Amino acid sequence: MTPRLLPHRLSKKLVMLMLCSALVAPAAVAQTTMDSLCAVNAHSNRVNVTTGARAIATKARGSTVRVDTPDGYGTGFILAPDNVVVTAYHVVRDAKSWTVTTSTRHEYTASLVGFNEVRDLAVLKVDWGKVAPVGLNVETNAPKAGDAVIALGNSCDGFDAARYGQITVLEKDLGKTFPGQMIQSNLPLAPGDSGGPVINLNGRVIGVSDAIEADQGGISSFVAPLYNARDALASVKAGEQREVPFIGVGLQDLTADAVSRIGAGVSGILVMSVTPGSGAAKAGLKGADLTNVQSDADLKRTVQSADIITALDGRVVSTSEDLIGELRAHKVGDKVTLTVHRAGQNVSVTITLGSRRATL
Repeated sequence: MTPRLLPHRLSKKLVMLMLCSALVAPAAVAQTTMDSLCAVNAHSNRVNVTTGARAIATKARGSTVRVDTPDGYGTGFILAPDNVVVTAYHVVRDAKSWTVTTSTRHEYTASLVGFNEVRDLAVLKVDWGKVAPVGLNVETNAPKAGDAVIALGNSCDGFDAARYGQITVLEKDLGKTFPGQMIQSNLPLAPGDSGGPVINLNGRVIGVSDAIEADQGGISSFVAPLYNARDALASVKAGEQREVPFIGVGLQDLTADAVSRIGAGVSGILVMSVTPGSGAAKAGLKGADLTNVQSDADLKRTVQSADIITALDGRVVSTSEDLIGELRAHKVGDKVTLTVHRAGQNVSVTITLGSRRATL
């Protein structure tokens, strides 16, 4: 089962929730899914929580904020001593404006300072006026499996509410589309919690809420680590804006069954659409037009006329995740060579990788 980011708006990231979702509160997620997550959330907060842990959570709540965008909301925290707001990049990625609300319900307009999409990390700047809220410090010592942790977030109609749990696995690999060395826990997170602080019993931040995985065995939540990200956080605070480069295509994986059915003759990633003005458009990539497909024969002709990506710089890519994994090792402005299967032939296409934020 593939983990998903925690949607801040019940966005596409927590819509992947029953697989593994982003914790952003999207506009629409299956109500039964949300009800189930929130029931687990409420139950966990009633049992096995010490008075000391609740006191630590109460103190940290004053440093936790809700982050709103036109599309939804997530969570963040005020970082000491800079008083900037740290959150997950997937909370703020698709927006042009951001509002931060403190636990005292004061609202502030925020601006984006920097981000690192590979680490799913972003920093916002807020003019707090004469008195800034107290910030949290980041832990520099590595946590251990079994450590008690507290997450603060805005899921399940809670405002900067606390969730309690334990670390279960360190340095968890969730695949090529997630930050590395994730912290796995049993924290009962849900959409709206993305970007919120996860703290230890010293009240220090070890990471930010990022993704969840829900199945019949229960809920696992994943935290993007900060305890080992001092240099990355410093770069983002200084204005670094590191995106995963953007090719400019809509993709669909071709399963073995689909390859056989459409007679493509090769496995790979079908280019469904091409974004105007993108590197893919400038390089002449061609998308499949499925609007008039009414039969397998129509589909076969359509796919035969479309492009299928099979490799990047000579490295085989069989799925969209493979391709994104390769792109995460590059920077905007890099040139890459795609091997593309087109009309029965393999052709090489050189593309200049672009910025998603600048193109869309």
